[in-house]
Amino acid sequence: MPIFEECKYIAVYRDGRDTLMSWANHRGAMRPEVIEFMNASGTPDGLRPLPPWDGDMDELFDQWSNDCSSITHLASWGPLRHEGFA
Repeated sequence: MPIFEECKYIAVYRDGRDTLMSWANHRGAMRPEVIEFMNASGTPDGLRPLPPWDGDMDELFDQWSNDCSSITHLASWGPLRHEGFA
């Protein structure tokens, strides 16, 4: 995202529990060929492959918290708060 000094930015997020459950719904609905396509497309760009998921919520939570948690993303805005970010 481009950052412009003359602008103010506000970070707005959903509750982390809600994002985890949405991720579970998305993962449960993903067809194997879609996961294969995503992995083939993202690996050359340095993204880790998305592993298969068998419905184990503990496993999904670990993967979500390490790789795609909105809470982790929100925390990345913290260092910018002194530069006009809210």
